[in-house]
Amino acid sequence: MPHDRLARLVYLTDKLGRPCLKVPRDVRRYIDNWELYEEVAKQGRKAAAVSLGISSEQMQELWRTGKHEGAPTLAEFRLLISDEILTSGRIADLAISKRLSIIGSLSRWTADKADDILEVIERTMQTKGQEIPTKIPKWDTGFVPLDLVLGGCYHGILMLMAPPGHGKTSTMVALMEAIKRTHPQTRHYFFEMEIPDEMMWARIAPALNRTTFEKGDVVITGSQTIEDIQKRLDADPPNPERVVYIDSPDAMPGLHSDSRRLELGHVFRQLIPIKQQSRLVVVASQPRRVDGAAMTIASPAESWEKTWYVDMLCSVAKIGLNRMHMKVLKNRFGLDGQEVQYNFDLESLVVDPALVEAANDEW
Repeated sequence: MPHDRLARLVYLTDKLGRPCLKVPRDVRRYIDNWELYEEVAKQGRKAAAVSLGISSEQMQELWRTGKHEGAPTLAEFRLLISDEILTSGRIADLAISKRLSIIGSLSRWTADKADDILEVIERTMQTKGQEIPTKIPKWDTGFVPLDLVLGGCYHGILMLMAPPGHGKTSTMVALMEAIKRTHPQTRHYFFEMEIPDEMMWARIAPALNRTTFEKGDVVITGSQTIEDIQKRLDADPPNPERVVYIDSPDAMPGLHSDSRRLELGHVFRQLIPIKQQSRLVVVASQPRRVDGAAMTIASPAESWEKTWYVDMLCSVAKIGLNRMHMKVLKNRFGLDGQEVQYNFDLESLVVDPALVEAANDEW
């Protein structure tokens, strides 16, 4: 472990004390120096140094080094411990089921309130006199390629994944226009992280010139955290017809290089309550560089948890001049593996519905 991380964890456990010991039992064995943190949290750094046979000078040096990183928080302790486990390689040789169990434990622990993310609703299963729905309600977005591959959209989180320059933002804007045309009652919130305000307005101008949007439909540009987005949405009354677009969580401010995977996992968990209060949440992500065009369900860059929390995942790629390929990599309530090719003018944001066809097997 890097010396500065060890020092920071010693400082955190000394200042925060016993709350640091609530690490899930099934992951403690994979933490280097767990005995050190445990003794410091229980006894304080001075008594821990004596019981562990560490010189007081060594312990004090670790403490002073860790102090320089700012005020201690339990959230930081959890992120550092989780990142240590996931990056140390100690779980790399475990069976995939065990690794997933460990990652799940860490996700719930770092979230602190992960078990409370979903709205709690209790219903009696006594069905007499009740009309019980037998199918997941689905609806067409009006964006023909997506409707074809998904077989209908539904109340959930949709992630569009594409390499840089392959049309993620253009697809999101075209989807927004299609939904507004097909469902005029919807309200749209487009959060743009990467494109400055004037450039973004120029980008969406074709859609604005063709389609009537309302005063409640807004584009918000600039660096925003997931908490900023939640506050902005909370400022308006809950709206079951709201559609939220975030382009892109990968570019949110405050994501640290040594813990981006865990922090992005936190961001995607926070999309769940936004989903509950909206008709649809659409986010963008880039794939891992090593995956190239052969994108899979495991391809979203930097965080496995992205694919855990989204309901629909579609890869998008340019395969020629204004020729696109879309494939479903995850569809919680429908078939995956469906794919289409289509003509999509990235400047005018227009799909030619006559040239949407099933992708051939040779692509």
